[in-house]
Amino acid sequence: MQLSPAVVVVAPVSIVMLFATAIIGVDRLGFRDVSHFYTPLYDYVAWRTSSDWLPLWNPLDQTGIPLAGETTTAVFYPLRYLLFAFPVSSEVAMSWCVAVHLILASLTARLAARWAGVGPLAASIAGVLYALSGSVLFLYTNPPFLVSAAWLPLALGAMLASHPLAKRTRTIFAGTSMSMMVVGGDPQTALHAMIVASLVW
Repeated sequence: MQLSPAVVVVAPVSIVMLFATAIIGVDRLGFRDVSHFYTPLYDYVAWRTSSDWLPLWNPLDQTGIPLAGETTTAVFYPLRYLLFAFPVSSEVAMSWCVAVHLILASLTARLAARWAGVGPLAASIAGVLYALSGSVLFLYTNPPFLVSAAWLPLALGAMLASHPLAKRTRTIFAGTSMSMMVVGGDPQTALHAMIVASLVW
């Protein structure tokens, strides 16, 4: 059976349609922490990173806490930095951030399934089911955990794949994805990925 390459875009298109009104700024993501904590926090971090070379201190939290040293701020996370650098409202930037990470989750799940030896159709289904499953989709309310969910399949796929990837390639994929989890605000998932991989090995 010949599979159309268009099947790869089923999950990304579904995600964009699901969040379309928030992506274009008609609505906003307003449930739980995404609205009341992370949107203003990422807006503040974006302002600080654009005005300071290295923002180390946050005087607005409690009596002041480290900004760069507190993981959930994601000061050094490249996708947060990029998406909040656009001249759009912080609500729209957060919607883009959520959509991008759900799309990334679908693509990395598909890639990990292919590395595990699954056929193209089953891998595409895995990408759709992973990103749009309740446990991953609901993480839009807590972006640091969504960041980890987006990178986790790539980390585990690189470390555990039966596909004949070169050792250096495995190391690059696994190391990069786990470092994205750490700088994205969820270092414990990177640790859990290593524990799982160690147990499987």
